[in-house]
Amino acid sequence: MNKQKGVIPSTAQICAHQLNWSRCSFTDDFGRIREQLPLCATFDVVIASDCLFFREFHEDLVEALSVMMTPVSGIALLFQPARDGTMRAFLELCKDLFVVEVLEDYFEELSCARDMYRVESTTRTPPARVSPSNGYNDDIHFPLLCILRWK
Repeated sequence: MNKQKGVIPSTAQICAHQLNWSRCSFTDDFGRIREQLPLCATFDVVIASDCLFFREFHEDLVEALSVMMTPVSGIALLFQPARDGTMRAFLELCKDLFVVEVLEDYFEELSCARDMYRVESTTRTPPARVSPSNGYNDDIHFPLLCILRWK
């Protein structure tokens, strides 16, 4: 997000924090963030990356997002590889609260880089999603964009 390019108004309040969302520490971490931003009880946009690998924290993350996102208009942008079905399992949990959208080709430069890492397979077209020659694997390396909006 670039305030300098005028994409985001200069008056916008943007902050980044690491948040441990497990039930045992979520209240303390979120309380600390709220103390630093007393005017923001919730957030219009929550951005997270690579947070869905551990299935045991999925329910906690859904709860954390439901508390942090501004009611009605808040959205969450999660950048996440599919990771052997862990993303799909998390998104299933989200469907009771959120409208879920998953985008693969959301940023042209990233898609081009992914395509460069894929190696043409003589047995499949389009290029293979797994490339043994360079270790690239879409499932663990390519971040999909998951957009969560309130129902």
